[in-house]
Amino acid sequence: NHVYSVCNDKHELMSEIQKIYKEKDVLLNKYFHKKVSKECKIDFIPTIKGRTAVAYYNNGGMNKRNIPTFSVNSNPLLLPKCVLKSLVIHETEPGHHYQFQYMKDKGISPFLIYMRYTAFVEGWALYCENLGDYTDNELFGKYMEEKLRAIRLVIDTGIHAFGWDKQKTKQFFVSNSLLPEEKIDIQIDRYLANPAQALGYKLGELFFNNYKEKWIQSGLDIKDYHSLILDNGVIPFKILEKKIKKVLEK
Repeated sequence: NHVYSVCNDKHELMSEIQKIYKEKDVLLNKYFHKKVSKECKIDFIPTIKGRTAVAYYNNGGMNKRNIPTFSVNSNPLLLPKCVLKSLVIHETEPGHHYQFQYMKDKGISPFLIYMRYTAFVEGWALYCENLGDYTDNELFGKYMEEKLRAIRLVIDTGIHAFGWDKQKTKQFFVSNSLLPEEKIDIQIDRYLANPAQALGYKLGELFFNNYKEKWIQSGLDIKDYHSLILDNGVIPFKILEKKIKKVLEK
């Protein structure tokens, strides 16, 4: 149906994604003090990797010659139009690309930029999705992705805490999702290999949302909240929480 429509080919898909990315300044001006020095390159996932992912961001690492890139699968059936807005916000700006590039621009220690702390990095990108302005169709797509993440919380704990096999996991996924089978298989393989990753995403988002509400209720500037989060690098929430509470208690 119209709400779940897909692009005709990979060229239309890339055009739609580029168009959404170009709107990023609206969000940045509203919620952030600074813009970052490098834009994010957007490209297709190399064919050899096409089976392994739907979309991902590569921050380029410490080598300054590497270009930070958001890569998407060239199969339009895996990325309906309605999910593109929240996906682009998550992977580029103000999500992953903004976070990593902001920290690089600030000269933060590489140790604190590239820390493998899922709750912070993925929680930040999920949190940023909530900052977007969405049409009804785009909001449907965002809710569809949120439902997917709810399913992932169940299968993550099902596999790693309750010993679900792949068949039981897939059966649960299929009965609760409208995703194509190929995308379901990719998701299951991912969570088999990454214990607690899905939990990390959600716990991080809840942390950032919780303190955002308290920050706004205290009459403080949301731009200052985002600066405080990013100015210190990727740090454990216990340390970040102390820094946030220090400002809230003033």
